[in-house]
Amino acid sequence: MWFVPRELLWYRVRVIFTAVIKVLWKFGINLAALILIGWILVPAIPHDYLTLIKVAGVLALVNYFF
Repeated sequence: MWFVPRELLWYRVRVIFTAVIKVLWKFGINLAALILIGWILVPAIPHDYLTLIKVAGVLALVNYFF
């Protein structure tokens, strides 16, 4: 079985998610992109919908002010 180093795997995942987020941003689906960013940035918190909504809200505020 082919072994992929964890760092390389994470790099690929980050590249893929970055591309997805850029595409979503281009089409103006900011909320979906923010939820994806929150899903990536907060892996320690259980991914229930309330947590995703909170993270997306915080990131939306950050995006609004910066």
